[in-house]
Order: sequence, then C-alpha cells, then structure tokens
Amino acid sequence: MKHLRRRFLLASALAALITRLLPAHAASRTVAPDTTLRAYVDTLVPADETPSGSALGVDAKLKAVAADQPERWNAVSIFR
Repeated sequence: MKHLRRRFLLASALAALITRLLPAHAASRTVAPDTTLRAYVDTLVPADETPSGSALGVDAKLKAVAADQPERWNAVSIFR
C-alpha cells in the first residue's frame, strides 16, 4: 500500500512539473503569419499536376485583396 501511494505521489508531482514546463516551451515557438498563410494556401492548392498555391502567388493575392479592403478584415490580425 505504501509503495502504491509513493508511486501515485511521484506520478502526480511529475505530471504537475511537466504541465508547467510544456506550455511555456510551446508558447516560445512563434510562426510568422506569412508562413501560416502560405502553408494554409498550399494545403488548399497542393502541388500535384499544377504548381502549389504559394507558387502561383495565391497567398500574395489574398494579402493584397485584404489590404485593399481593411474594413472587412478588422477582426483578422494577420492582414494588418
């Protein structure tokens, strides 16, 4: 019974330590908005028989359209 309790306490302490360390480590990794948009466009238009969406300039066109219409994109911070 004592060994089971010790294991439980050790596992709980380890879980608490890991939970405190992992979010801080994950938050330190930031990705540029341009990279995110490019990856999203490449997911929608993958490079198979045609070039990828970013190779066709779809991401740049989306950013240009959004820049021309800022009133429509006020809630979207990636285009600011």
